Amino acid sequence: MKIWLTVIGVVLADVVGNMALRKGMEQIGDVTLYQPSQILSLIYRILKNRVLGFGILCIAMAFFLFLALLSWSDLSFALPATALGSVVNTVGARFFLKENVTMGRWVGTLLICVGVSLLS
Repeated sequence: MKIWLTVIGVVLADVVGNMALRKGMEQIGDVTLYQPSQILSLIYRILKNRVLGFGILCIAMAFFLFLALLSWSDLSFALPATALGSVVNTVGARFFLKENVTMGRWVGTLLICVGVSLLS
C-alpha cells in the first residue's frame, strides 16, 4: 500500500511541479543568455517568481519521494510506475496549459500506458 501511495505522490508532485514551472516560465518570458548581465537578471527574475519557486519545491518533493520509493521497491518497478507522470503531464499540458498536443504525442502517451501496464 505505501509503495502505491508513494508512486501516486511522485507522479502528482512531478506533474504539479512541471505545470508550475511551465506557468512560471511563461511569466518570465524568453530566456536569452548572451551577456553576464542577462544571466544575473534571469536569476533575479526566477528567485522573485513564486510560481517557479512552488514548481521547484514540488519537483524536489517528487525527487525525495522517488528516493523513498527506491528504498522500498525495485528500480524495474519504480521507474515504469512513475512513468505514468508522462501521461498525466501530457493530459495536463492539453487541458490545463491549453497546449496543442499532436496525434503522435497522444499515440506515444498511449504506448507509455501499455508499457507501464505490462511492466507493473
